[in-house]
Amino acid sequence: MKLFSFFLCTVFFVSVLSAQNADIDLLRKINVHRNQKLDCSFKFITNTVSPVHIGVPVGLIATGLISHNKTTLYNGLEASAAFIVNSA
Repeated sequence: MKLFSFFLCTVFFVSVLSAQNADIDLLRKINVHRNQKLDCSFKFITNTVSPVHIGVPVGLIATGLISHNKTTLYNGLEASAAFIVNSA
């Protein structure tokens, strides 16, 4: 029974290692052949995430307050709460 358990553990660990190596190889192949002309665009998108995360809830709250629309105001408060919870 000990030999069988040892065999199962060995097979499990070897299969996990080979699966991880396959994932790493695939990611390397994807990154080698990437379009480097798009790097600036992706950096711009990455750098604008924080202003958008702040601007959308503030815009929703402002729109709700200006138009006296309680649904839009609630959606803005809900988006603000989600941002605060996710950033913590």
